[in-house]
Order: sequence, then structure tokens, then C-alpha cells
Amino acid sequence: MTQMYHARSVEVKFLSTENEYAIHASMKTISHQNFGILIAYILPGFVTLYGIGFLSVTVQGWLAVNPAEAPTIAGFLYVTVASLGIGVVLNTVRRHTLDLFHQWTGIRQANWNYKELQENIAAIEFIIANQFRFHQFHGNLFLALPVPFTAYAWSQSFESWWWCGLFLIMEGIVFLGSRDCYRNYCRRLEEILGTR
Repeated sequence: MTQMYHARSVEVKFLSTENEYAIHASMKTISHQNFGILIAYILPGFVTLYGIGFLSVTVQGWLAVNPAEAPTIAGFLYVTVASLGIGVVLNTVRRHTLDLFHQWTGIRQANWNYKELQENIAAIEFIIANQFRFHQFHGNLFLALPVPFTAYAWSQSFESWWWCGLFLIMEGIVFLGSRDCYRNYCRRLEEILGTR
């Protein structure tokens, strides 16, 4: 069972001649497997990395935030790998903080009945792709957002209350999104596995 979110396919080829390099970009079709990784890990990791860019000249070079500098392939790879790594760390912190908070405040964690797992694997994958990955995105973004806001405030020495208000509103939105998606994930998983 594969859901397609984007039906564009491009090839990647690196061609070199003596002094000319032609780069032909490529990307496979985005499916629910790699779309989930993109939103759950890479985007929150990128938000954190973007915040680090306010304080690090090296990261600024990777991001090519200076309009005079063109982005490079190496910078793209550094940003992608660093975003993924940071996203995985954020995910671990989320699991041991935010998820526990949700459980302590009334959301019952789904109990896995492994006997029922195999016959319901397609439904479980669907729930993970359509509920849990969005919970991961919201929860990881909840942990990531303080980095760019704090780094920007520190690097610019601004004293604007509307930035603080915007930050709190965004944190509230992603917190509620995380809680809602986690509740739906646990509820639907219990229904599928018959553990209610």
C-alpha cells in the first residue's frame, strides 16, 4: 500500500568535462515513507540548524544565507545530513519528555498486542504515516522552535514583545497539534490491535 504525494520524477546525473560541470538534479517520487521522514526528522532538524546559523559562520555557509553566495552541493549535503541527525536527536528528546507529559496528562499509550500485529500491518503502517509522523513533526518542532527564536534574539539584541508573542503562539499551536495527533494515534492503534 503506497500513497503518492507528488508524482514528479527526475534523474540525477553528474557530467564533467574539462572545465564544465553539468548537474542534472533528480528525485524519486515522494511516497508516504520518505514524506514521513521528511516531516518528522528533516524539517524540525532544519529549523534547529537554521537557528544555529545565526550564531555559526560555518552553518551560515552551508545554508548560503548570504545572497552574494550561491548554494553548493556540499552545503546541501551538509544541511541534509545535519538536519536529519538533529531531527533524530530531537525525536529522542521528544519521546522522553513530551510523550511522557502527554501520557501523564491523560493520553493512554497504546499497548501493542504483537499477536495481532502481522495481520494488521497495512492498517498500522497507515496509522503511523497519517497520525504518528504528524505527531513527531509537531512534537519535534515544539522542541526545535526555541533555537531559532533564541539565537535570533541573542544575535540581534532585539527587544520586541511581538516576537515573543509570536513564538508563544507558534509553540502553543505545535503543542496542541502534537497532543491531538498523539491522542488519535494511540486511540486508532488500540482499535486496530484490539487492546481497548
